[in-house]
Amino acid sequence: MFEPEYVKRQIDLLLSYGIRDFEITGGEPSECRNLREYCEYIKQKSSSSKIAVITNGGLFASDVWDVIDEVLLSYHLGRNTSGADMSYFPRGCTYEKAAKTAARAAISGKLLRVNVVVGKFNVQALDSAVDDIVGFCPRIVNFLPVNTFDGAKAQYTQIDYRTAGAAMSRQLDRLDEKLPDTLKIVRYAPFCSMPGRERHIVGTFQHIFDWFDWNVELTGLRILDLLNDADALKKLGPYGSTSFSEADRYRQESYEKSPQCLKCRYLYVCDGVEKTPGHILLKCIKPCAGIFLKNVNGYIGKYTGKLYNKLYGKSGD
Repeated sequence: MFEPEYVKRQIDLLLSYGIRDFEITGGEPSECRNLREYCEYIKQKSSSSKIAVITNGGLFASDVWDVIDEVLLSYHLGRNTSGADMSYFPRGCTYEKAAKTAARAAISGKLLRVNVVVGKFNVQALDSAVDDIVGFCPRIVNFLPVNTFDGAKAQYTQIDYRTAGAAMSRQLDRLDEKLPDTLKIVRYAPFCSMPGRERHIVGTFQHIFDWFDWNVELTGLRILDLLNDADALKKLGPYGSTSFSEADRYRQESYEKSPQCLKCRYLYVCDGVEKTPGHILLKCIKPCAGIFLKNVNGYIGKYTGKLYNKLYGKSGD
């Protein structure tokens, strides 16, 4: 674990670069003994900064609730785990921890977001997870098909996009009925995999305009290297200037498209599919005919910006 002074130097660097809002992740941040100290330091340096903490549910017992603004709860299995592979998230969030964290967020007046990873391990148990999520009353729900970027274990549980798309579409319908004012977002799925639900999909380019998620500009850069380079910020350029170039680089490194995609109306706004051995996921592609769409910000920026403005009084247009 890093020493507190080193972490604070990172915070100073990011503030100098122009970043104002922070999302603290882990591991499990609630297990960090200095979590409150870091949150207080951010607020001391920039009182308008918003702080979100990602948690597997352990945050309910933390002492940071008066100095944070948002909670992002990872919740992938409901109480009915029939058909679910419990070995994939052996230390994952239980209902008891999730319910306590959601209740603490409500009592404390903090924005609650929920992430749901969708894969072979839980696709048969999504109804149960969403039943619980409805009870948590989050303002934003994110569905994320499993990716294999983290190695063999993820490959074991990855699900083809059409199966995942059908399952996520069903859950979006249920959430529309139960939580009509909640934003529902699907991250990193090809647009052709969810007919009629394209407005919910967020790929690498749409991600840039999501006011409640991390920016890709520093992806792959070690903060240690930046701290040891006096001219690092000058080399990076103004904050926001490399958002599209970095997103495009990440897209080209991690995703692929078939020749069929060149005829799809979502050619420009869609990432394609994740690169896999043997191009397995390209079999899921089914191009959508129509006029090419080029506005990558058609959904996500508009709606997350309006919610951010409503909550924090800043323009999201």
